[in-house]
Amino acid sequence: MGGGALTPLLKAASEPGKPDDARPVKTEDFDTSVYTKAVQRTVSTAVLNTVRPQQLGVSVSCGVELCIWGVKLRIEEKLTKAERSVMLKLDLKNAHNTFSRPKPMAALKKVALSSKKHAMLARAWHAMMLQKNPVYIRDPSETNGWRFLCDSEAGGGQGNALTGPAFVMVIDEAMKSTEEKFGIIIRAIQDDMALLGDAKVVFGTNGDNGALEFLLSIFRFSS
Repeated sequence: MGGGALTPLLKAASEPGKPDDARPVKTEDFDTSVYTKAVQRTVSTAVLNTVRPQQLGVSVSCGVELCIWGVKLRIEEKLTKAERSVMLKLDLKNAHNTFSRPKPMAALKKVALSSKKHAMLARAWHAMMLQKNPVYIRDPSETNGWRFLCDSEAGGGQGNALTGPAFVMVIDEAMKSTEEKFGIIIRAIQDDMALLGDAKVVFGTNGDNGALEFLLSIFRFSS
């Protein structure tokens, strides 16, 4: 499989001509897009079974709505029990562009080997291992109109159907370990997260780090 084209996409709320008016996007070649989509369809159930319940909206129809309703029910439970809680919304900036690909590959392989019901994830691991990641930019002076720019080492390309499943595998262990350590509730849809729990537990007290700081400390996508 080949690489992808670096294409600037204009941001909806940006001012044309400003340095941050566009987002550089690596668009995968056709072969990569088709192949990864086929693999994604075969592993979607195994991915969902691995990352639930924290990421219940992964690979299911109306997943965003399902996740929102799940958070709403948890909030209502807290109100019914008269528990004082806060809900913190997180958006991990450029998360899909910065996570290190070896991390999801290692996570996929680890889970695939853990039991037969997850063996299908080995296909996703193999697909990511086969991918080459050269990045090209348009250059009219070149014979074919494209010039090699660099090799991509991080993130996932637009049109690569395994980017989503790979990302949720990267953050799965961090979310589960934070919930277990602090007794809070974490729900996520890709890089959008919600933390629900006692304010002192979420933010920490008396100089002690809370669940938020602990969670962010182990989100090291670029290393």
